[in-house]
Amino acid sequence: MTEYKKQGNVDITTSVPQFDKNDMDYLWEKSLEILEKHPDIPESRYRSSILRMSPLHFSEEGVFSLGVPNSFIQRLIEKMCLPPIVETLRQVSERDDLEVIIELDESTPSASSYNAASVPLDFPNQADQANSTNEEVGSLSPSDLIASSVVGSMHSAPSHEKQNPQRSSTKADTSNNFNDVTLDQKYDFASFVTGDSNNFACTSALAVAESPGLSYNPLFIWGASGLGKTHLLHAIGNHVAEMYPEKRIVCTTAKNFVDQYVKRTAFGSNQYGERVHSIETMRNHYRNTDLLLIDDIQDLKGVESTKQFFHTFNHLISKRKQIVLVADRSPEELKLDERFTSRFRSGLMVDVQPPTYEMRCAILKNYAKGMSIPFTDDSIDYIAEKSSDNIRELEGALIRANAWATINRQSTATLAVVEKAIAGYFPEKEARPISIPSIQKEVCSYYGVTHVDLIGTKRKQEIVFPRHVAMFLCAELTDSSTPQIGKSFGGKDHTTVMHAVDKIKKKMSAENELYDQIQYLTKILRKKTM
Repeated sequence: MTEYKKQGNVDITTSVPQFDKNDMDYLWEKSLEILEKHPDIPESRYRSSILRMSPLHFSEEGVFSLGVPNSFIQRLIEKMCLPPIVETLRQVSERDDLEVIIELDESTPSASSYNAASVPLDFPNQADQANSTNEEVGSLSPSDLIASSVVGSMHSAPSHEKQNPQRSSTKADTSNNFNDVTLDQKYDFASFVTGDSNNFACTSALAVAESPGLSYNPLFIWGASGLGKTHLLHAIGNHVAEMYPEKRIVCTTAKNFVDQYVKRTAFGSNQYGERVHSIETMRNHYRNTDLLLIDDIQDLKGVESTKQFFHTFNHLISKRKQIVLVADRSPEELKLDERFTSRFRSGLMVDVQPPTYEMRCAILKNYAKGMSIPFTDDSIDYIAEKSSDNIRELEGALIRANAWATINRQSTATLAVVEKAIAGYFPEKEARPISIPSIQKEVCSYYGVTHVDLIGTKRKQEIVFPRHVAMFLCAELTDSSTPQIGKSFGGKDHTTVMHAVDKIKKKMSAENELYDQIQYLTKILRKKTM
């Protein structure tokens, strides 16, 4: 008998009969039972991704191979699900050295055989939302909701749309020419670099993509230009197209929506005959969809076109069809009708913040994988340090450096190469002056002392040394005089500051470790002023 330990909040204490620990099918079956309740794997992700994996091979060396139907699922699992899968397989097999690899396998069930109706129902406030927008919907049972969300869309979409779902609306409306945006296949969740500034937005977008119309509806994503909002918008569309091939997707911009409406109202249908679509045709195009993706919603203008969008919005929400909106500012700043902002609040509003320096480095390293030549770490750091918060500019700088190095027959994009390649590419940043409080804060964090102790009178070496370092940095990096510095350190005399500065200078020339510490702190402080 084998007893397993408790994992997180999931009780996996289970007694099982003796079995062959090399039986991969049995190991995977027991792992699925645990993964289904794992706290790090949402139920929707378990059903849409984990269940589409199958064991391929388990070597004597402890390598467990799992097959997936396509590279889309492979990238998603490697980024979102791999750690809990490895953890669970190690516990079930009782092998701490077990490793997991995800491989493409054509025999694994594909998206077309995946049962979309198995996605769990989870609609926070969705029932209230629907009732407030359309009383005719009434009270629907879970099976009714699945029917309206999944089965209903299968009847509304011709069979040829299902074969290429990401372009289904385009194929169906080639003659209509609605100028919809084709989903960019390079934008998916696996390639989206996450950090503190965008993790909530990414997690929310993935939840919507896994259960469209059943989680957060509408989803409103906002933030400054070039922070990855459009990436998330297309990632949602690509994910839904892959997981739910029967669903109809429309991706467009608010400006295009307005243009289409103006086009159909400025000229009578009698003038253009069948070449000009009626308002009814436009309504059907945008309302007979399961997922409506609207970019740059801040461009929605005009009384009549706004009214048309408002009715389309209400219709889709009442039918539990997913809406995702992207804007460059918060809903309150859009200056739209209050009815819009109140409906936005009934769903989920998330913002994307500018990437930190560390995130910019991670984004560049991710982009660099697709370049024709390798980039050194210091060249990546240089671009991240020089760049703005705009991710498009980051990518542009990398492409420029790659092209320059290739044209000049450089085998590697070194720091020297990149400096020449992107010279003048980024506008010079006006650095903010480094302040004494910012130095004190950074030194306290680095050496693990409190601000009270740093500016106090305690004479313990573990406090005096950071105090001297802080005084030295204040003298080197600010325009403050020694009396001003002393005043900022609890009213100490200027001679005390001078003594601290001289002491650190002498130590730096003799101790490489201290020199490195001062260089590191200086670099961090200067970066934070950019």
